[in-house]
Amino acid sequence: PISVNAVSGEKMAEAGIDRIENLAPYVPNLSMAENGIGTAIYIRGIGSGINAGFEQSASMYVDGVYYGRPQLSRAPFLDLARVEVVRGPQPILFGKNSIAGAISMITAKPTDEFEASMSMLYEPDAEELEGTAVVSGPLTDSLSGRLAIRYRETDGYLDNIYLDDGEANREESTFRGTLQWDATQDLRVTLKGEVGSFDVKGRNMEVISDNPSVNPAFGGMTYSEIQVNVFGQPEAGLNVKQDQKRTSNGDFSNNDTENVTMTMDYAMGDHTLTSITGYVHYEFDENCDCDFSSASVLAVPLDEEYDQFSQELRLTSPGGETLDYIAGLFYQTSELDSGDTIGVPADSILVPAVNQRVSGGGDAIGFTGAARKFTQDSDIWAAFAQVTWNATDRLRLIAGGRYTVEDKEGTRTLGLYNLDGTDITDPVQAGTATAVFGQLFNVQVTDHDLKGSRDEDSFTPQLTLQYDWSDDTMVYATASTGFKSGGYDARGNVVPDTDNPFVKDPSKGSWEYEDEEATSFEVGSKSRFAGGAAELNTAFFFTTYHDLQESIFDGTLGFLVDNAAEAEIMGVEIDGRWAATANLTLSGSVAWTDFEFMDFENGQCNFSEVQSGACSDDGTISYDGRTNQYVADWSGRLSGDYFIPIGSSLEGRATVDLLYSDEYFPSQNLDPSTVQDSYWKVNARLALSSTDGIWEVAL
Repeated sequence: PISVNAVSGEKMAEAGIDRIENLAPYVPNLSMAENGIGTAIYIRGIGSGINAGFEQSASMYVDGVYYGRPQLSRAPFLDLARVEVVRGPQPILFGKNSIAGAISMITAKPTDEFEASMSMLYEPDAEELEGTAVVSGPLTDSLSGRLAIRYRETDGYLDNIYLDDGEANREESTFRGTLQWDATQDLRVTLKGEVGSFDVKGRNMEVISDNPSVNPAFGGMTYSEIQVNVFGQPEAGLNVKQDQKRTSNGDFSNNDTENVTMTMDYAMGDHTLTSITGYVHYEFDENCDCDFSSASVLAVPLDEEYDQFSQELRLTSPGGETLDYIAGLFYQTSELDSGDTIGVPADSILVPAVNQRVSGGGDAIGFTGAARKFTQDSDIWAAFAQVTWNATDRLRLIAGGRYTVEDKEGTRTLGLYNLDGTDITDPVQAGTATAVFGQLFNVQVTDHDLKGSRDEDSFTPQLTLQYDWSDDTMVYATASTGFKSGGYDARGNVVPDTDNPFVKDPSKGSWEYEDEEATSFEVGSKSRFAGGAAELNTAFFFTTYHDLQESIFDGTLGFLVDNAAEAEIMGVEIDGRWAATANLTLSGSVAWTDFEFMDFENGQCNFSEVQSGACSDDGTISYDGRTNQYVADWSGRLSGDYFIPIGSSLEGRATVDLLYSDEYFPSQNLDPSTVQDSYWKVNARLALSSTDGIWEVAL
């Protein structure tokens, strides 16, 4: 009794779905996008903003282990059995901050019989080459293993006409080994270890419009024209239309991941005791050319390192009794170290103006940037239980909840530094540097060293009534709550309520933010038709979110975090499958979503609102009644799969996926000039294989 979409590993391999971003079009009400300095995952219009202090509202789980950091969602897929996308708040079994929903990935396990496979893919336009190899089978009478290896490289589908290179240029490699030991008749132990790397040069980002400057001194020139005509920068920067061409002068992201998971299932009579122990580590370093042009203006290098250990114990009843239940305990500890720098390179076009402002026309720039460091340590304890009362053969009442306690500590430091890398300690020089940031770059920064600790607890209940209307139709109604813990702002430039006279607007500072909560109601049905040849699932939902954690871009290079908003979301989700004939299978899904912000007074103004004077004095505007980014009113998928025997030894298959999205705002400030128009995507595949399944060739 839940709204869920599952995609098999075989389907993902056939459709070229190699990471969550490519999975999203196949699951209505799921969106993912990478941008210059972060990753956003949204389910039913709810997600987390761009801030290292945030964990994802749409949480990821791999073999039951929580993957809450956004960077982990960029990792490529390898040898998956399936991916399940569960929509709506998940307070009990997916309890850790899964306030929007959960994406659960299940890796393929060792097999009882020997099997091996190899696949290779080549795509000429983006020079993509991908290879995967898997070997699996018994090692002894009680021990089996599985080894999976994947390598991929591609030049990307954008052209950087300044660097004369394809972007985003990717190189990915992943290695996974899994052992499964049937230690006794009652105990099975599964140990999985994985290492991976994914390195990216460039971004899938381009400038698509450029407005004339409102400064009379530039005579109506656009930003790109100012760079070329005033500062003598490369003419490639004049390309400011959407044509799959960009002119950035250098972006990269280098990522390394490690994880180890041990799962033990022990049969205690009719009950099953499950233990899941997980270790997750990643580190990355990036450079964002955050002016996104061929000119040297600003550079923002970022780095992050994360370690997480978790332990879950779960007891499950045998099922089929009057009372069925699942109960467990959960512990997780994590450490995050993150840093970034707002840098003015030595060859920046801003340097002459800075020299003029700081030193009265001297030769040496007074400073080159501001470095920010952020740490956040967290310890979580939770207890959860869910009980199903089988009142009759057709009627079930499911009730449960999770009680969570979390201790969190955070620090953020920001320091201005000189050209030689030394810190600026002189108060007068620091004040001048702050003034230059604020007046010349319109970036407000202050030296600061912030520390904080917070303890919070929550109880998130859920109640479901489930009824078998007939042997082929089940209906349900659910009331649930959701919780996402508070924390600390990693990307603020200013101390809140600062008394520094060089900061024009002290309100442009944030540090601590509180938890957010959700209340959701859902009714749905799941039905079979035509003797089991067809099935149809429906879900109608209404959810309210309170104290949404919003990361609001300050218009320059900082983000401000606040519990700024409430929201109401309602919608319908429908999916179904039909084996129309022995050879033809049709499937599809569709979602309608209505999102509305309530009591959100400090949304970010877009450029047209700035020009029209609609903004308040602090540069914000009310978002009451507006939608959110990545919310398409309608989205859906229609697929057909046709199989035909060819002679006695060959088989042919034709598959077509039609993917639809209504228009939506990809930008946080809901800028009308960046609206993504509604579109259809077509994904088609023709395959020829042997009837014994030994080989297959596909286009």
